[in-house]
Amino acid sequence: AKTNGAIFSFEILPKIPFDVKLDESNTIFTLIPKIKFKQAAHYEVKVYKTDTQSNLETGQITKTSPRELVFNSFFSTIEPAGIQSIFPGGTNVSSRQPVTIRFKEEMDMKSVKNNFTIEPKIEGVLSSIDDIIFVFTPQKYDYDTTYTIKLGKNAKSLEGAYLPEDVESSFTTIGKVE
Repeated sequence: AKTNGAIFSFEILPKIPFDVKLDESNTIFTLIPKIKFKQAAHYEVKVYKTDTQSNLETGQITKTSPRELVFNSFFSTIEPAGIQSIFPGGTNVSSRQPVTIRFKEEMDMKSVKNNFTIEPKIEGVLSSIDDIIFVFTPQKYDYDTTYTIKLGKNAKSLEGAYLPEDVESSFTTIGKVE
């Protein structure tokens, strides 16, 4: 006795490694990428079917048809998160000037806070306005000192987009009045 069946195979282009999971009803396949998709990228998904005939007693496949493309689709990934402006910059910055980072979209402020550093380290308060503006208010900067602000690339938007790379900016405070 013989039984008919099918084998499905999948392809994501540009190629990325992925696992395939089949649900309990054996009708829904889920493709699970092993690496992050690139942001602002275009992908193609192809599904192939190979008809089979198997020996019912042994379960061995005895006949296969040529592989056939049965589904083809395209999708694009989200644009990366972006920064509109960082203030202050340059020289002669006052000793209590807040650092303000304005983003192009609403951000996950917890991830922004976790990825923000200022060197040399200084105590201050981290806050945000409407998930678009991040503010670091220092207790007081040292005079005539260059500070470097860094926002790590793992800071992400509320939609899940992240910065394409670490962002750095620096400024120098005013000198002490003699």
